Amino acid sequence: MSRTYAMVRGALILLACLGLAGWFLWRRLKKSPEPGHLILKWALTLGVLTAAAFTIDFKSEDSGQIIGLVQALVYGVILATLWAGSLARIFANRVGALFDGDDTPMEPQPLYSMAEARCKQGKYREAIWEIQNQLARFPEDITGQLMMAEIQAKHLADLPGAQLTIQRFCLQPGHPPEQVAAALNLLADLHLEYGRDSDAARQAFEQIMALLPDSPEAQRAAQRIARLPSARELAAERDRTPLHVPQAPPDLGLRPDVAAAAAAGASPQLLASQYLHQLETHPLDAETREKLAVLYADGCQRLDLASDQLEQLIQQPHQPAKRVVQWLNLLAELQVNHGAPPETVQQTLQRIIDLNPDSASANQARQRLALLKLEYNKTGKSQPLKLGVYDKDLGLKQRPPRFR
Repeated sequence: MSRTYAMVRGALILLACLGLAGWFLWRRLKKSPEPGHLILKWALTLGVLTAAAFTIDFKSEDSGQIIGLVQALVYGVILATLWAGSLARIFANRVGALFDGDDTPMEPQPLYSMAEARCKQGKYREAIWEIQNQLARFPEDITGQLMMAEIQAKHLADLPGAQLTIQRFCLQPGHPPEQVAAALNLLADLHLEYGRDSDAARQAFEQIMALLPDSPEAQRAAQRIARLPSARELAAERDRTPLHVPQAPPDLGLRPDVAAAAAAGASPQLLASQYLHQLETHPLDAETREKLAVLYADGCQRLDLASDQLEQLIQQPHQPAKRVVQWLNLLAELQVNHGAPPETVQQTLQRIIDLNPDSASANQARQRLALLKLEYNKTGKSQPLKLGVYDKDLGLKQRPPRFR
């Protein structure tokens, strides 16, 4: 029983040693830059060890032992010749890794320094060739394709070529939504800046909304569509002449009547009508809706309508948390300035804290809650104000002006 156990145990140990040796040799073979040369060295090493096992005999007489020693030295020199260079490289790499990291090869990446140098020299065709050389190796790289599109539109006056470059990028599979949106946003900017074509820019934004529906990228594209300049505005911007700007008052931006001065005689109802007309066409226009909320509160004394507009902004999907915090702070400010109950303001500030309790904006909201009583004392509106009676369709009773 003990003999059988010893045989099994020896066989298992031998298999484990052979497996470990095989794993080590396979690992070295995969990492070797010359696997064929390494296999040859292994074969020669195995032959030398086999010859040494059958020829060296240290059990004979003194003369035989001397011959065995000489044979061992010869075999040792042969093995040293085979492996000295490899062992030296392994040792050098281990020492060098202490200073410059391991010997893991860097992942290959496209290099556009030559293309940038050609652009600085004004050699834009050569820059395109350099980019194409890199894209031949990295055909899906976004940096090179967008760089090439920008050079085509800006320096070669080839806007159709730039559009084709970007559209090819968008048709490549596997790109994340952020990169596709960035490429189409660049295309829209190129149409606006070099083509003065608002309709083409709109098509690029609409393509984002079609490719990435119900996404933050689509939300931002809708915002940009709402702020697109008209063809007349683009032409005026191209043909504009320098204007003399009068000296502004030193306290501009600190005076409470700045908004009224900007309106230049326009009534709050007329401004509200203009804003509502814009929102009927572009309901996701956050900038206009925010202006309408401030106008309702400050110009019309309708805090309820202002709150409704800000709530629509806050509840829109895919809004960045930073913008939501901004609108909640604006709502709290309007509530304080127009005499809402302190409990209402506290609820608004608590919503900021609930969004991300550990954020800087939450800490600011806590500080504002602690000083809310002083803020009310400063405004002198600690009691709710009695609002006037207005129609719910404020701003819609008169026909909106036609925009040109």
